[in-house]
Amino acid sequence: AAGGNISVTSTTGATAINGTVGSNGGTANAGAAGSNAGKIIINSAGDLTGAGLTLSAAGSAANGAGLNLAGGHGALIDVDAVGGITVGNISAGGGNASTTNANGGNAGSIAITNNSVTTGAITAGSLSARTGAAQGTGTGGAAGSISVINNAAGQTINTQALDASGQTSGAGGDVTITGKGNNTVTGGISTSGAALGAGTTAAGRGAGNITISPLLSDLGYDPMKELVPVTVLASAPYVLVVNPDRVTARDIRGFVELARNQPGKVSWGSSTIGSPDHL
Repeated sequence: AAGGNISVTSTTGATAINGTVGSNGGTANAGAAGSNAGKIIINSAGDLTGAGLTLSAAGSAANGAGLNLAGGHGALIDVDAVGGITVGNISAGGGNASTTNANGGNAGSIAITNNSVTTGAITAGSLSARTGAAQGTGTGGAAGSISVINNAAGQTINTQALDASGQTSGAGGDVTITGKGNNTVTGGISTSGAALGAGTTAAGRGAGNITISPLLSDLGYDPMKELVPVTVLASAPYVLVVNPDRVTARDIRGFVELARNQPGKVSWGSSTIGSPDHL
């Protein structure tokens, strides 16, 4: 059975939650697909603390040798406080598919935010939003994302490993860390996409973006004026492709002109909102 949603809200003062909070998809019976997880939403009007607090909203794996059974989907885990946040490990991964040609479960997303502008550090264990592994020609799970934001001036972010990668045939998700103090991740960050399963001939899935940025109002210098480039570390092409049977444009200029002449009729797609190719 699917996991139910869990919501914890305090309107005054700090919140303490001990132990494990779980809304995972139920274990699949023999011959059954994986089950989806429920959401976990925690809102605290003050600090959020917990003795060994772990959060899990993971989809369960399918159970059926030789059957085309999909893994369950992970769900959103959203932790907000007006002050410091201390949590342990958090998991919102998708469930693995069964052994033939089946889809991996989608990953849920993880968001941790301190909304105070004056006080409170964020300390977290390992955060995992991996897709479930597909099997054979099955479709990979959709990527989840991990976001850790501390709006408090001079306050820190400390986490263990962050994993938003795709398992077999799955795409990687985005990881964003934003704070006004020191940001520390111990154990690495992974947003890699995975190779496709056996029996497929297409290319592998794409990786997610990693953004680590301080919310500093005054750097003490103007990076556009006082920094100069000294070498090229890497370069990557951007490619726009169209269906030649339906789109007459053969270059960017022609495509833009076509879209302007047919407002609301030309559709286009890119990866994650705010990514370089979207911009």
